[in-house]
Amino acid sequence: MASLTHVCVWSSKGWTHITPEEVARSHPGGSVSARSGLFMCELCGQYVRFVDGDIQTPHFRHSAYEESKNCPERTFGPGGNYTYVAGEHELPIRIVNITSTGFSFELGLVAVPRELLKKQMRKELTIVPSNKLMTPFVYSYERLNRDVLTYVPIGDCPSEKYTVISSDEIERTYWPHVTNGVRESGAIFDAESGKLLLDDADVIVGKEYYLLSRVRPYNIYNGVSIRQLLKRNISWSTWYLSQVTATDLTESAAKFFLTYHCRLTSQPISIQPIWPVYVQSPYVIQNSGETTWLLIQGQGETTTKTYPAATMLYYPSDGGKVCSIEGNERQQLISTGRAKVLEYTYLWKKPLNERAEQPRVTISDVNGNPVPSGLQNIIPQNHIIRVIAPFDGTIRLEKNGFVIEQISLKAEISIELDAIQYGVRVLILQGLDIVWSAEYKKENSEVLSSDDTVNFQNLVHAHGRKIPVSHTLGATIILLKNYPKTRKWISEKIRSGYMEEDALAYYKNFIVMLKSKR
Repeated sequence: MASLTHVCVWSSKGWTHITPEEVARSHPGGSVSARSGLFMCELCGQYVRFVDGDIQTPHFRHSAYEESKNCPERTFGPGGNYTYVAGEHELPIRIVNITSTGFSFELGLVAVPRELLKKQMRKELTIVPSNKLMTPFVYSYERLNRDVLTYVPIGDCPSEKYTVISSDEIERTYWPHVTNGVRESGAIFDAESGKLLLDDADVIVGKEYYLLSRVRPYNIYNGVSIRQLLKRNISWSTWYLSQVTATDLTESAAKFFLTYHCRLTSQPISIQPIWPVYVQSPYVIQNSGETTWLLIQGQGETTTKTYPAATMLYYPSDGGKVCSIEGNERQQLISTGRAKVLEYTYLWKKPLNERAEQPRVTISDVNGNPVPSGLQNIIPQNHIIRVIAPFDGTIRLEKNGFVIEQISLKAEISIELDAIQYGVRVLILQGLDIVWSAEYKKENSEVLSSDDTVNFQNLVHAHGRKIPVSHTLGATIILLKNYPKTRKWISEKIRSGYMEEDALAYYKNFIVMLKSKR
């Protein structure tokens, strides 16, 4: 009888591949039940039987009592080949707005080319939860972000599946018709991003996760820390949200996460672009090359596929699998996983010689009102501002020219700053670019001086990002007859088309002062 070929056993290094012959030497003349939890199928993450005897050769076998019968080796036979199709690439779901009393969910819609959206006969898409107590969610295509992932609310009630009704053309490549949600038996979320982990997803030691389940988990596992965050009644059902962390690479911790269809590992699956130069956003890598080199990492036997099919070549590497992909399509789908897709991204062939648009960041006060940038003499209400950006970045707080605090800014995650005061400068950086800044100073009329040299020095040493200035500003130069240094500096800035934000604010106040003296 042909044996399962993708089987592993727990060791001090984690899940390790093992063969029937190796087991036969350590368990001579005996069989091992799947209920023992000793041997796990690397493809579907379920425990399997080891069978040995006088008549049968040693082999591994799936159990008839397994929860899922969808293992590829059941479908294609041991060692059989299997492929991924576009419909297997589930859309991301994340848990958000976690408070002491509740939470809610959002579904991520992968970016779809604008030319495809314009061809849609239907102007709206519909998301239908499998939970019959919930009503469908309807969204306009116009709401979708261009070239980046769009998250849309899908309520605060867990649902096991979500059906996305769009069009055949979109479903073939971009959005699967059905996306799995939260099982009643429990689901694991990445605490940092809020994303729901798929079946067979990797978890690592030291990283925080959320567990949402109908059954309260108890802190009795060696190598696992569990802290209950809230208990909530939803539609006559009780749900528990807990924070869980693997504190050590132990067998007990591995079996705890396996209960929720996740695999404890020291090397999670990932897709990392290497070359050519690229621009990356969630689920999209943009470059202009015909060939793209990627580093594929992950523990266990992984499979990397392309859709539509493209030529792939592999190169030896100590840190994972390096592969090159000849992109046949403008949007080439790349995926990797074991029994199912765990990580995927689209390669978008696009010239990168254009000037990138400045990322849009949203800065608001406690009431949701926009907070202006530049030099400000009014502190936001309650000394609080809220920041949200489409990409990862950094928030930097400065005082008297020194950095007093630096905070990591995660894409799509709102951060509240509650220490805004006079003398503080706030900068939002995406990469090395300052995309927004504001400096808070008390209004002081004595700062404006009638001395040309003082004004010139104040303008030269002004901070802030460079912003476009209109040539209509040249009409104010006639007022600078007695200020030659200031006049020359302003004229140069007008010709260049840009001026520092704080310098422009200072100059406008200076012009107001001159007009008041006329």
